[in-house]
Amino acid sequence: MTQTDKAAVLLIRARRGLALWGALLFGLTTLGVVWLRASGVDPAEGFSPAIIIIAYSPSLAALVTAGVLGKWKAVKQLVRPIGRWRVKPRYYAFAILLPFVILGLAHFLWRLGGGEAGVAWLDVAGLAPGLGAIIAGSLGEEIGWRGFAQPLLQRKLTIFWASVVVGLLWATWHCWPLFAPGGHEQGWLLDVGLTYLRLVSTAVLYGWLFNVSGGSLLLVMLAHAAHNVAVTSMPVPETAHGLGVLVAVLYFIAAVALGIVARRQLFTHGTKL
Repeated sequence: MTQTDKAAVLLIRARRGLALWGALLFGLTTLGVVWLRASGVDPAEGFSPAIIIIAYSPSLAALVTAGVLGKWKAVKQLVRPIGRWRVKPRYYAFAILLPFVILGLAHFLWRLGGGEAGVAWLDVAGLAPGLGAIIAGSLGEEIGWRGFAQPLLQRKLTIFWASVVVGLLWATWHCWPLFAPGGHEQGWLLDVGLTYLRLVSTAVLYGWLFNVSGGSLLLVMLAHAAHNVAVTSMPVPETAHGLGVLVAVLYFIAAVALGIVARRQLFTHGTKL
């Protein structure tokens, strides 16, 4: 049994754990959206504590579920992989550099194809204001997606299919702004499709990283943070739909390439790595 699967063992029953986690995730997210609608705050333009509740709901739901089903021991086991830093350097390089390669290549192809000259290559000044979102994306989400759901799903599914399920849940959850004020803007349907393509592809990449590193939650947190830093420093404006398509397609290509190179790893259960 690998380190990756230990948290699942402590939570005893995968179905029960996933059901409670899913209910809490849905409840917290719904609470946040209702709060936003009641206050009339557009999350793209203003701030509300409700946004923090939503942003941290995957990890909060996982911690509460672990505490309810496995007591304090399960909570400690759930967060322990955050300190698992002894990972081969090439995996750190993959996790941190891949988002910058994808965003940089997307911008290059966008410009090459005659994309808007007003779209910035680099916007380092945007990093400081976006720091909260960068942290929330890693700490607020990854304990839930990869730390909790991934190992439980791998009790019955291969790494690939567990990652696909996590990716579908992840993408669906990321559509919450549609139900908040200002949600249905022009091009929203395309954005939803691109969200599913990008996040399911990214989930396969992160699921592989999580397993190949022996269950290092730190590594996938760094990968998630690196993507958010890359997107903040090389922004994809909502009006530049072609650029968004390129980013999603490049993540998909990266996932397909990984599926070819690491097929034996992806199509085994985590307990067999």
